[in-house]
Amino acid sequence: MPNSLTFSKELQRTLADIEIPEDAYKRAEQSYRSLSEWLVRDNSRIKRYNLDIFLQGSIKLGTAVRPVTEDGSYDVDVVCVLQEESINKISQADLKHKLGIEIKDYVASKRIKEKAKDGKRCWTLLYQDSYNFHIDVLVAVPSRKRYPEIVDSYQLRKIVSDADSSGINITDKRHPHYYQIANDWNLSNPKGYYQWFQNVSKFYEMRKSMAFENQESIEKIPAYRVKTPLQRFVQLLKRHAEVMFDGRMEYCPTSIIITTLAAHAYLDLEKVEHHNLDSLLREIIKIMPKYIIHDSSEKIEILNPVNPNENFADKWSEEPRYFSAFQDWHKQLLKDFGIGSQSQNDDLNHIEVRKSMGLDFKVQSSAQREQFLNYLPYHQALRWPIIGERKIQISVEDYTNKFMPVPIGDAQRVLVNRSIRFRVNDVISSSQNIYWQVTNTGAEAKYAGDLRGEFQAASRDGGSYFRMESTRYVGQHYVQAFLIENGKCVGKSAPFQVNIVRSI
Repeated sequence: MPNSLTFSKELQRTLADIEIPEDAYKRAEQSYRSLSEWLVRDNSRIKRYNLDIFLQGSIKLGTAVRPVTEDGSYDVDVVCVLQEESINKISQADLKHKLGIEIKDYVASKRIKEKAKDGKRCWTLLYQDSYNFHIDVLVAVPSRKRYPEIVDSYQLRKIVSDADSSGINITDKRHPHYYQIANDWNLSNPKGYYQWFQNVSKFYEMRKSMAFENQESIEKIPAYRVKTPLQRFVQLLKRHAEVMFDGRMEYCPTSIIITTLAAHAYLDLEKVEHHNLDSLLREIIKIMPKYIIHDSSEKIEILNPVNPNENFADKWSEEPRYFSAFQDWHKQLLKDFGIGSQSQNDDLNHIEVRKSMGLDFKVQSSAQREQFLNYLPYHQALRWPIIGERKIQISVEDYTNKFMPVPIGDAQRVLVNRSIRFRVNDVISSSQNIYWQVTNTGAEAKYAGDLRGEFQAASRDGGSYFRMESTRYVGQHYVQAFLIENGKCVGKSAPFQVNIVRSI
């Protein structure tokens, strides 16, 4: 039984470092309750539809992880089902608009600074607090299809037969009949998936065991304190993916894909004898791709175990880049966890594992940084042909007090709201010029619409080329200098990394 096994002390430390603080879980619950109470208040415009409001996603499943960077956010997924509404009476657009009116009033009432965003499926509320919560609210109506019949008749392996019969029809702007009354809405079953995952992970057994050990009733054990091996495995896998795809999250395997593949692998391996949970994790990583279905038409599928009409990997067939990104991630997993190498039977190299989780400082080469930057869609490609390889040296100073500038090292942490001066140290001839490229990453720069990535001519003070910047946004940011002569690039500096933080 996996629940009787333990992780190594080193991996326990890593798990503790990526776990969400207990206060964050409480804050998520508080925000969810506040929104729910607003939607069912007496003068709510949608209360009469008999609302069923519940959590879904990583917070609900207990698989959420601490954000990779200081400016990262916690995502809370909420579903609001109008149980007395029907797809035969209303369009997706009108249903979403009904919820939107209430969401906007809630934002105004609670004096939330950011306006609610009307996304493809959800309304998003942005909280500017210590945890940077985002609440995505999905509006839906009940599905009349009986999910247990679908599940029982479907031949996918390891389906839990008592899946919750609470399928829902959900809104999606990309649907061809979004503005029309139609009966072909997208289907989902978040309650059923939650039940399936909890059964697979043996959540209820562990919660009962914890209650017995603490001599308390089961109800007094908060769900977020229960962490089964499967939940822990998913947390580690998700964190690894988020670190690897930091700055290009569009290609990161989705949480639901990672969770589903890990759960299927866990089911196959739970009765196999293992030395500890470290070794079980490595086996799960090894066989995860086994549960990706490739049909005769070359369509790639990872089916929802409680709704086989829903393919979690539908984008993979349409855009092969997403499947390629998954394959790249899995290869990196194998490497970082020493799977398939000569050290397969040895203990994990926990130094490498922690680096892969973004927990310990990892020095990136100039080539690695340039490769990362080239993945960013807003980072402009060099517009001059390269004919030289001169290495340009730059120096960086905290110039907030210009009478006492303080040198800043590469990848050093710098506080927000500081003035920084970048200066080229090399002698530049009169026929040459310097162009700077500043590329921001992180949520704050993204929401401000200031990710940048363009080229700008340098300012000149006597014989020195320089650039002034301010540390506005928490996150990792990059500055690079290019030496241009007669319309050609004859040299460049290494990308200089500035890590902007709120406190040191």
